[in-house]
Amino acid sequence: MNFIGSICLTDIPKELIKTGKNGKKYLNIWVNEYQNKPQNSDYTHYIKVRPTKDQYELAKNGPYYLGNIQPVDGEAPKRTEKPAAQNEEADDLPF
Repeated sequence: MNFIGSICLTDIPKELIKTGKNGKKYLNIWVNEYQNKPQNSDYTHYIKVRPTKDQYELAKNGPYYLGNIQPVDGEAPKRTEKPAAQNEEADDLPF
């Protein structure tokens, strides 16, 4: 089964993003099924930050829910629009 959804990048606390040995940025996540599905929604699962042991104190200030996902039959739909060009100087993302 495939899933689609999105996460809110601006809600990711910068302190929870770790740099790996390869120099790339990583965020540990947890994907879980809703026990009580939100009403009037196709979302069946949610994504939240999964802190490492050294990040636990920081992360317990909030659940840091990042987004929702839903199942789809077959492959995820293809995007028909081109993403907007990124301007790194105007970027307000936390990383």
